[in-house]
Amino acid sequence: MDADLRRNVAETLLESYKWAEANHQILNFKMQLTHDLFCILFYYRIINIAGAILTLELSDPPSPSIDNRAMTPILFRSALEASIDLSNLLDDPDYGLHLEAAFSHEWKRLLSEATSGNKYLAALGELEGVEDMLAAYQAKLDELKEKGVLPLRALERFDLAGIEDKYRSVYPYLCAQSHNNLQALSSAHIEETGHSKRVMLHNKSHAGGSDLMDLLDCLNTASSRMHEEWGTKKTKASVAALVARVDDFAANAAKDL
Repeated sequence: MDADLRRNVAETLLESYKWAEANHQILNFKMQLTHDLFCILFYYRIINIAGAILTLELSDPPSPSIDNRAMTPILFRSALEASIDLSNLLDDPDYGLHLEAAFSHEWKRLLSEATSGNKYLAALGELEGVEDMLAAYQAKLDELKEKGVLPLRALERFDLAGIEDKYRSVYPYLCAQSHNNLQALSSAHIEETGHSKRVMLHNKSHAGGSDLMDLLDCLNTASSRMHEEWGTKKTKASVAALVARVDDFAANAAKDL
C-alpha cells in the first residue's frame, strides 16, 4: 500500500473512530447484566485501540529514522481478538461463560505461581486469604467444567466467529509481529537490494497497510452491531450510512492494493 492510499485509509478510519466516540454513550445497555457489560468492554477496547493506532499513523515520529506505523500490526492484534469476542458474545450470550472460565484459569495460574515461591509475585503470595482466593478460582473452574464450559483456544474463538481462515492467515502474521518472530524482525530492519543487505532502524519499504483496512472493518462492524443491539433509531440509520460510505471507499481502495 503506497503512502497516499495509507493516509486516506487512516483518515477514513478517523471518521469511523470519531463516530464511535461521539455515539457510544447513547448505547442503552445494562451494566448490571454480565453479557451487556462484557460487550461494552470489548467495544470500548476496539475504539481505544483504533485511537492509539490513529495517533501513530497520523502524527509525526520523534525522529526521521522512525516509522510510527511499524507498531500498527502489534496493536491491531488486540483489536482483532476483541472484535472476535464481541462478535461471539453478540451471537451467543452464553459465550460469556467461556470468558469467565478463561479469567478464572489465568488467575488460578497466577495465584499458583504466587503461592509457589515465585519471587516476582512475592507480595501477591503473602496476601492474607490468597489460598482462599486460589481455592475459589479452582471451584469456579470446576463448576464451569461440569457444565461443559472450558477456556477457549484462539482457533476455537475464530471458528465460532466464522473466520477460521483469518486465524490461519492474518493472525499468524500479527502474532509474529507481537512475538518478535525472526521473519518479522528481518522484514522490519533489513533492506535487501539485489544481492546486498543493509540493517537499519526501520525499513520504510516494509510499510504494510492491510491491517489498517482490517481495523476499519473491525471498528465499523462493532459499531454497527452494538447500535443494532442497544442504539436508537437515529444511530442505527447513521451507522448504516457510515458503513455504506466506508464500504464504497474500501471497494475503490482495494483496486489500488
